[in-house]
Amino acid sequence: PPSYEQHVESMKEFGLTPAQDTPLELEIEQEVLKETSLFISPIRRGAQAFCKDKGVSMDRMCIAPYGISVSGDVEDLKPEGVRCLYVSQVGPGKGHHHLLYAWSMQSKPEWGLILLGQGTMELSVSGIGIEQRERLTNARGKGRVSQEELMTSFGWSNIYLHPSVSETFGLSAIEAMSFGRPIIVHEGAGVSEYIDDGKVGFVVMNASEMLEGV
Repeated sequence: PPSYEQHVESMKEFGLTPAQDTPLELEIEQEVLKETSLFISPIRRGAQAFCKDKGVSMDRMCIAPYGISVSGDVEDLKPEGVRCLYVSQVGPGKGHHHLLYAWSMQSKPEWGLILLGQGTMELSVSGIGIEQRERLTNARGKGRVSQEELMTSFGWSNIYLHPSVSETFGLSAIEAMSFGRPIIVHEGAGVSEYIDDGKVGFVVMNASEMLEGV
């Protein structure tokens, strides 16, 4: 799979650049950081990343997990009925390239994969080979969708994939859990702390292991 740097370069080809704060926004942020006595994070990894990035002491941080059961029952699946979903804007570290590369190597035409979020399928596959691209007949991207269509997509899916390799949380995975969907998540995503490995899903090291989990 392509490297992080290759993913960034492929984004540039589509005219996408990381958002940058204005001087006024930075000034306001510094004032907020100075005046806030307590920060709340739903996950420890996200709290640590925030404190490191903003120069905030962990003494000012409270870890308060979302109120969601991580040990409930999940839907039993039949192999011929696999419908996978990933919701995330396309960007460095989000894992689209790695997931699509692995997906192109599996030989289950009855499986389905939908990608939702800002960005395009063309951007997602721009870093993989033409041969792999031609094998992605059962995977498609739909870009940004309405909240109603997003909820419909969670209902359509029966497995949620979260291949992000460097994300401090991952709210969409929590939303999928609220639908009772099993979650397969990369260990680099902060939301992996919520997954009871082997019970409500799997925590994996790469996209290939993610497909094995499916």
